Amino acid sequence: MRTIVQDAWAIIQHHMVYKKESEIPSKIQRKLNSLSALFETVDDQFENIRNERDLYIQNVIQSKNNKIEFLKNELNIDSFKEYLNWKFPNRSCEAWSGQSSMVIDALINAGFKNLIQIDEILDETKETRRILVEKLDKKIRKCEDGSIPSNIEPALAISAKSSEWRDLIPWGDDWIEVFDEVL
Repeated sequence: MRTIVQDAWAIIQHHMVYKKESEIPSKIQRKLNSLSALFETVDDQFENIRNERDLYIQNVIQSKNNKIEFLKNELNIDSFKEYLNWKFPNRSCEAWSGQSSMVIDALINAGFKNLIQIDEILDETKETRRILVEKLDKKIRKCEDGSIPSNIEPALAISAKSSEWRDLIPWGDDWIEVFDEVL
């Protein structure tokens, strides 16, 4: 597979009217060579970033061996998904693509900075969430395996703790009615 940068370079070359390098005026050839070098540098940087992310995820996964260290991880999409897999091992994270991103945006906008804060609010709202899930069961879009997506738990937790935080999630009116009834 070609990288994005390689693809961009191929498009530029395709649109060039010159079929052979010998047909290109030297001034333009120098600019093309310079641009090619820049693309190579950008491509290398993208590769470095991908490798750093892979290493970061591996470090988050390894930190699961020590609960305290694991929960100290900063809150981001990668650590959040690992947390959900750790906290709810028998459930899928998402029922639809982008669901976890929506929840993490709400959590960050609510001021959550690390996994321990999520773990604490989940512990604090355990019984309320159980009641909400029971009443909302038919409204919750399930995962392919029939389970309730694990990312719904932090979304319900912040919604149970604060109406301001609840507004960070685009709940439907029928959900709001249940929240008002239970809370």
